Amino acid sequence: MLQRISTPVQAKTWQKSLARAVKSRSQLLALLEIEDRAAATPNIPFPLRVPHSYIRRMKKGDPDDPLLRQILPVAAELQTRPGFTPDPVGDGDATCQSGL
Repeated sequence: MLQRISTPVQAKTWQKSLARAVKSRSQLLALLEIEDRAAATPNIPFPLRVPHSYIRRMKKGDPDDPLLRQILPVAAELQTRPGFTPDPVGDGDATCQSGL
């Protein structure tokens, strides 16, 4: 007969990590010891929520760190470019109906 081995309940550390995540650009840059050169454009409408475990993988003082560039909203993301559209597939009109 096989014995049942009880395992401890895994702590839900991901929930705690997410609750303590950095939510402001200024706090993120302060933790990484990076000067906020884009302080003139603080109203970028992208949410930010970065767990400290992810921030620890970034290089302090490097504004071009690849991990930082993936999550830090910058003003350049709001610029329009010729040939690009917010609806590149063209299905925006079909999804503007109530209930979709």
